[in-house]
Amino acid sequence: MRYQGEIEINVPREQVIDLFLDPDNIRQWQPDLVSHETLRGETGQPGASTRQVHLMGKSEVETIETVMEVEAPERFAAFYDSDTVWNLIDNHFMDIDGHSTRWIMKSDCRCSSALQQMMISLLRRSLKKQSMMLMTRFKSFAEASQSS
Repeated sequence: MRYQGEIEINVPREQVIDLFLDPDNIRQWQPDLVSHETLRGETGQPGASTRQVHLMGKSEVETIETVMEVEAPERFAAFYDSDTVWNLIDNHFMDIDGHSTRWIMKSDCRCSSALQQMMISLLRRSLKKQSMMLMTRFKSFAEASQSS
């Protein structure tokens, strides 16, 4: 299942990507993150792998993030793999006017079984809404950082 979200952030692109790539900032805009640990490579660089644990409802879900491509400040792509789901997220950051950034997040989400794939297709609207909430949290964090 593929979907995308888009948001405008009132912060210059170079600052947006710096905030986005800094692992110390993740908890600022991903409050459900329980832990993250580097498994291989330099965090945020191509080939690096990180174990991430997120709280989803009352359950903890472990995901392995593998950075696929980094073309800062324009693009960051990563692959997220769990026991039953994998997700390729391709983030594009476009300069609007030297002061603002358009962030486009393209997501391709797949499951290990046909039944799960059908279930995830039914949840498309919910997944897109969850992604937009994440993007909105990052926008709020980035804009608050700008004014500090």
